[in-house]
Amino acid sequence: MKDKKEKMKSKVIFTLAFVLAVMSICLAFASGAYLNLCLKYGEKVRYSLCNPDMTDSEVCQAVKGNCYNCVFIGSSGAYCPASPNRCNALGLPCTYLSSGGGGGGGGGVSSTKINITRISSPDNNAVYNARRVAFDMESNIPADWFYLNSDGTWKKICREEAVCNKEISFKDGENSVIIKAVNTNDESDFQEKSFTFFVDSKKPRIGKTYPKRGFASGTFTAEFSEANPTSLKLYYADKVTEMNESEIKSKCSLLDLGKYSCDIDVDISSYNNQDINFRFALTDIAGNSVESRETTVSVDTTPPMINSITHTFDGRYVYLSMDITEANIKEVRMFDPLVGYDKKLCSRLNDAGLCEKRLRFGLGSHTITIQATDKTGKSSGQDYSFVI
Repeated sequence: MKDKKEKMKSKVIFTLAFVLAVMSICLAFASGAYLNLCLKYGEKVRYSLCNPDMTDSEVCQAVKGNCYNCVFIGSSGAYCPASPNRCNALGLPCTYLSSGGGGGGGGGVSSTKINITRISSPDNNAVYNARRVAFDMESNIPADWFYLNSDGTWKKICREEAVCNKEISFKDGENSVIIKAVNTNDESDFQEKSFTFFVDSKKPRIGKTYPKRGFASGTFTAEFSEANPTSLKLYYADKVTEMNESEIKSKCSLLDLGKYSCDIDVDISSYNNQDINFRFALTDIAGNSVESRETTVSVDTTPPMINSITHTFDGRYVYLSMDITEANIKEVRMFDPLVGYDKKLCSRLNDAGLCEKRLRFGLGSHTITIQATDKTGKSSGQDYSFVI
């Protein structure tokens, strides 16, 4: 009987021990379940929440792929470090922080937020002389990069890159652009930057320049095509003068959209009766420059001088003789206001510097005007009277 009681007592003790062991295992798994915690770039595990004396994990630096941490969930619900052999032995799959692997108690997870740390290009308010503009940007963690297209849609520039380099084509003129970097681990985490820049890819073109050849008196003209001119320079002899952007738009004639004709007046009297060279240089808002061909001209800054006018009669014919000082005469004309008579008398002077002409007039008193013009356009006039 005694042996029977001892056997029964041993059986009860064994049963209680087994139940306690099972309960202990269940409690262990309830508060200390193991996880193969897979981190993405910029994430870390805050082990200090498990035990204040513990150091947090290293920040994950894997641009592509994962960083692996074997952990168990402590009694406080925070992640605690465990041996990697434990997770390997159990063959545990990845538990991602960004997909809900919180682990209770706040999870002890620290994830880096997106931050655009550098934008080297484009520059705000910059001017580019080519339609293809370089984008050079960097963020603290890998990101998907976008820009707002002209049609109002977001267009991807780079995928899962912390450093994004790409060239994008834009139209000429002003362009307003928004750049967006999106956290590859969390689409709700993004940052935007706005820029405005100007594109002028069309090089300026100088067409005709004046005087084309021959003589110059101080007025030089350039016709050019450029929508955004900033500087027009005239190089003449050993000097240079410039019209700035505001002067071009206020003083020059707009021939057509983006086409101008500009006159620049300079004093070249010190070069009178000499040959000089001149050329124009045009620069646009993007820094593009072009120069015209160099032209050689003879300087003539003095107008013709009518020294004397004399006449003789032959019946109703009058022989006019005009003594004129001008090396570059273009023409000598006569105007009779009494009858509205306008006639070219000479297109050159003889060796004595005279313009001579035989003309028929009606009877009576006449006052005529003699006008002499040189090849630069300068002229002088003198009235002369006689009676037939």
